[in-house]
Amino acid sequence: AFNSINSINEYTPSGSLVRQVTTGITKTWKAVEVSNNVWAVIPESSSATNPMITMYTNGTRINSFGSYGPESYPRDLLIDSRGYFLVVQYDLNEIHVVNPSLTDHRVIQFPVNVQMNGPFAMNYDESRGRLYIGEFSVTRRLMVFNNVTNLDFLFN
Repeated sequence: AFNSINSINEYTPSGSLVRQVTTGITKTWKAVEVSNNVWAVIPESSSATNPMITMYTNGTRINSFGSYGPESYPRDLLIDSRGYFLVVQYDLNEIHVVNPSLTDHRVIQFPVNVQMNGPFAMNYDESRGRLYIGEFSVTRRLMVFNNVTNLDFLFN
């Protein structure tokens, strides 16, 4: 939910405003409600003051993780059933997995013959173990990776 006024606006399917959550990030690119009124937020672009993921509740920053380089553009954010966060890094052509406590992260290693070109969006079907990654590049590919299960193996 891109927003330039330091908040997240939640709407009903018919377009009525449900609530507005203050975040403190000038340009919120994507937000996911982690639990009741706790939100994980990624910024629209890189900045020395914007971490990779920031958690908010009732407008108060409660936790954050990571930092970006000058060419870093996160574009999508998901959370799996175990609380792991997946972040698409458009410019780096990477998918980052951040642990539930926001204390560590790993980059998913894809087969050497797979070259991403501007990953922009993703969907994770945990029940089938499939990770879908859409690219926003000339090719406009949709890549499907099978057997993506149990993300905690990355941290062992």
